[in-house]
Amino acid sequence: MAIIRKKGPFEEPKLTESIAITTLALRFNPWRNWIFHNVHFCGGEMDFALVTKSMYLAEVEIKLTRADWLNDQKKRKWSGINRHKVSRFYYAVPESLADNIPDFVPEEAGIISIQFGSYHGKFYSSEKRKAKRKGEKISEEDLLKLKESIYYKHWKGRFREL
Repeated sequence: MAIIRKKGPFEEPKLTESIAITTLALRFNPWRNWIFHNVHFCGGEMDFALVTKSMYLAEVEIKLTRADWLNDQKKRKWSGINRHKVSRFYYAVPESLADNIPDFVPEEAGIISIQFGSYHGKFYSSEKRKAKRKGEKISEEDLLKLKESIYYKHWKGRFREL
């Protein structure tokens, strides 16, 4: 059976949260760092979090649309419990939003641009603005809490399927 391809202009695949998470994981290397997604910690849910071998916690908030990004200013994200444990904070956004940063975004927040590379046929990321380091190292107990959070979330979801 032959595969028939539509002729015409190439259509870039749509960036989804799942693709953004995978692209970020490749950027931050899951073989060197602990990587978590959609995990509850520091008084809220983190779209993407990583803990380095040096025990610093970084958070990445994924925003796929301008409206979603603007809605973030209504959240109490910056005043949550244990926010001092987040040593670096980034926004990951499509390339089209990376140069139009809303005024409410703190100067210390980094910006990661996610774009599709038609040459390689896959998504990749680049750092548009470096996050400034602040915060302290997390403890082994904090890392265990992150691991448990994702572990129990996984199994809770599985049991819901029954």
